[in-house]
Amino acid sequence: MPLTNYEANKYINDRLTNGKFVGLLKSDPGFNGDISSEVSATEYRRQAITFLTGAEGRTHNRDEISFPIASSNWGIIKFIGIFDAATGGNLISYSKLNYEREIRSADRYIIPEGYNIFEVR
Repeated sequence: MPLTNYEANKYINDRLTNGKFVGLLKSDPGFNGDISSEVSATEYRRQAITFLTGAEGRTHNRDEISFPIASSNWGIIKFIGIFDAATGGNLISYSKLNYEREIRSADRYIIPEGYNIFEVR
C-alpha cells in the first residue's frame, strides 16, 4: 500500500532532516545493511548530509558533499549509503550509483547539490 504525500513527507522530515551522514560503499550492502565494503582508508570519513524539506514524497541533498582527497586507493565506489552516525551507527538507506567510480590516490569524490535523491512511496 503506497503512502500519501503527507505521510511520505512526514517520514522524510522526521527521519532525514538532522544528523545524517553519507558514506561510500564498494558493494551492495543488501537489506541487512552489511557495511563491510565501506571505504576504510585512514583519510576517509563519512560526510554530513542535509536534506531539503520533503515535497511530494521526495527530497535531495541541499549542498555539495565533498569527501577528503584520497591519499590511497579507495577502490571502485558502487553504492552510497545514508547513516545515522559519523562512525559506527546504522545504515538507514542505500542506493546503487548510476556511474561507478574508481577512487585512486589524489582523487576526490564529490556528490553535487541535488544529486542524492531520496524518495518514499
